[in-house]
Amino acid sequence: MDIATLLGPAPTVRLTRPSAETIATGETWVDYDKESDSFIIYFSAQPARGVHYDIAHDVTAIADPATGQVLGIQIEAWERQFIHQFADLNRVWPDFKSTISPDKSWSHPLRHLGVVVLFLLSILRNDESRLIPLPA
Repeated sequence: MDIATLLGPAPTVRLTRPSAETIATGETWVDYDKESDSFIIYFSAQPARGVHYDIAHDVTAIADPATGQVLGIQIEAWERQFIHQFADLNRVWPDFKSTISPDKSWSHPLRHLGVVVLFLLSILRNDESRLIPLPA
């Protein structure tokens, strides 16, 4: 007997994208961790607990497990891979990176970059099918 037969089909979760109003409040919390090369965006003034769901290669949505509301986005391999997919992002990243201070990783310019990244990831589009977790 295989795992799929034993446990049944993999659970699916419909995630709810953040509203434009939520992002427009300016309460977005953004962090770039150089050591792990990860870029994290939360749609609140601070990080929030949530479950991570794969939505693309090296991109996860952080969501409330009870409601499916997307609380944030995490991108792995930010400098190694992700920014190279977007010419404009690759070009401006060094300027944004220079605004990160050692004692406090987020900066006002980095928050603006976070909003640009959300658009690049199509999180704000009406195509919510992109927010269904990828099968394991």
